[in-house]
Amino acid sequence: MAMYRYLGTVGVLLLSAAPSIASAQDVDSGEIIVTAVNRQQTTKADMPLLDTPQNIQVFSAALLRDQNVSLLEDALRNVAGVQPSGIATGFDFFRIRGFDASDFIYVDGLQRETSANVEPSAFESIEVLKGPSSSLYGQGSVGGLVNLNSRRPRKEAFADLEFGIGSFGYYKPTIDVGGSFNEGQSIYGRLFATYRREGSFVDQVKGIERIYVAPSLTIEIGERTSLTLLAQYQHEDNMDVAGLPAQGTVLPNINGKIPYRRYIGSSIHPSKVKNDYYSLGYLLRHEFSDSIDFYQNVRLAWYRPRWDNLYNGLFLDPDNQRDFYLYVFEQDRNLRKLSTDSGINARLNTGNIEHNLTFGVEYSDTSDSQTYYLNFDDLPVLDLFDPDFNLYKPVLEPSPTHTDSTNIGIYMQDAIRLTERLTFTAGGRWSRMKSDDGFETVTHSKFTPRVGMNYRFVDEIAGYASWSRSFNPQPGYYTGDGRPVPPEEGEQFELGVKTALMGGRISVTAAVYELTRSNLATSDPFDPSSYIVTGKQRSRGFELDSQLRLGGGWEALFAYAYTRAKVVSDSSTPSGDWTANVPRHSVNAYVKYTIEEGALEGLGFSGGITGYSKQAGDLPNTFYLPGYVIVGGNISYERDGWRAQLNIDNAFDRKYFPTSYDQTLIMRGDPRTVRLTIGRAF
Repeated sequence: MAMYRYLGTVGVLLLSAAPSIASAQDVDSGEIIVTAVNRQQTTKADMPLLDTPQNIQVFSAALLRDQNVSLLEDALRNVAGVQPSGIATGFDFFRIRGFDASDFIYVDGLQRETSANVEPSAFESIEVLKGPSSSLYGQGSVGGLVNLNSRRPRKEAFADLEFGIGSFGYYKPTIDVGGSFNEGQSIYGRLFATYRREGSFVDQVKGIERIYVAPSLTIEIGERTSLTLLAQYQHEDNMDVAGLPAQGTVLPNINGKIPYRRYIGSSIHPSKVKNDYYSLGYLLRHEFSDSIDFYQNVRLAWYRPRWDNLYNGLFLDPDNQRDFYLYVFEQDRNLRKLSTDSGINARLNTGNIEHNLTFGVEYSDTSDSQTYYLNFDDLPVLDLFDPDFNLYKPVLEPSPTHTDSTNIGIYMQDAIRLTERLTFTAGGRWSRMKSDDGFETVTHSKFTPRVGMNYRFVDEIAGYASWSRSFNPQPGYYTGDGRPVPPEEGEQFELGVKTALMGGRISVTAAVYELTRSNLATSDPFDPSSYIVTGKQRSRGFELDSQLRLGGGWEALFAYAYTRAKVVSDSSTPSGDWTANVPRHSVNAYVKYTIEEGALEGLGFSGGITGYSKQAGDLPNTFYLPGYVIVGGNISYERDGWRAQLNIDNAFDRKYFPTSYDQTLIMRGDPRTVRLTIGRAF
């Protein structure tokens, strides 16, 4: 009953406060604001966001360019309730509504094969679907998912050239060109390519080198059919930045503070992280009529990472608090995945009732070969305060694995417009997953429903309520009698208000929710080698997302979240402990002003602030990461096709620790960075 009182009380406040939602946008407009009246771009449910009973936030490439975003987690700070949770360089780690969702990044509606860093500038828009989304997408995080929409070909000829330089040896040339290949403009293509190189503030770390190429081609086959071919190649050379221990960073150390730039690793065996990613696929669309259309997405992808000489902390000597015992980790992996998603959207009437029906079938086939190399018995030791980096490399023991898996899902959803203002949505998905690691074949089947209701008080303001469920398998975990642990499950109740005032120029979303994550596998206290299913965590929160285009050259974005995520029950963690890396309060504000006329037309200024309150650093809670605030902004000038932009991030050079895993792995935030970008559009 407490949950219902909580939802009801905040729901009354939401309805009385009224403005709400921002969501999708004309991505070619160059404006950062998105309008809530647009439809989702995730290729499944073709329905207006105002009529969708879920908090969905969408922002465009223009915002990413203004903020000069290099990492997905930096882009996601614009969304309330999304926090960074990175524990390794080279990967996109984030939490939504208090729960990790890093493995559920989608590209063009299909789940990406890895959480290795994406290239944010390669996408037209980013969508964040908050809360369980298994009714359409199958297995997933209870917190939600992120979908990235690729840059698509355009009929009109264009060329955009850009070059950036900045702190720590940063430079990044980019080309984005396209146009039609025939007079009738029925065949048109696009090529996006970029190269990025950047050093690191950490001593002895060379940083990152990335090549990204994405050609695409659209063929219109008659008036009602289009086929878009998409390819992608990404090569990345990186160097792991290992975390520091808590004592000497966020906890006292008898020797003082550990230098912020301290390198953890060997100078004679430096870490090497190489990631190669290739994909080929297509998007097929066919309109049978004005009310029925067919879609099919197909992608074949290969992911080839090779990690060498990754030195990471295992424990800090408790007596002298300076000897850091390190283990060495390596990995060689070869993953291949085929993904398909085919469906029909139909807009039908039964008497006076309108139906927006989605029906689809999704299938994937994955082959994953991995070899891990580890040695926890022979541990090199690094003196954190008087380091000798000539560390030896112990002999590592290989541990090869190979897993073949298939996933099939059948989903259906009907958004029923009962009256001019009232829409009832119901849907669900049956999913079946089968995996075979050569020793045992495991099969899981699950049905995940969602129901919701939207009511438009006026054309531009809608309230909504929904209930949804999710599930996520837990491979490799077995009970004491040898049975596979069942998938974890999620359940959410959500209540909110959405609005798109002035044609979407003023958009704000307000939402309150309760999420419960259950069936968590926790270590059996009587048999640590097996697991029992007793774990439960809960997140309750309030979110406010706003995007404002106020006229006169002013644009603004504001996001605030209150997230109370905690352990409800667990065999090894006290009830009431905070889940790790989830601050109770988080805020992000961004304001941009552009002079629209006169001699200084095209001159723009922006400023932003991001703040997080303290957060638990581990589970069980033994320490907390302090809260922090970082400030940034830019000056830009755009006229006659030329564009120049100077960005500064962490302007006051704040030292902060954004995320952690435990007391041996505390990640460091980037210091002040300055970047200059010059571009020319034709």
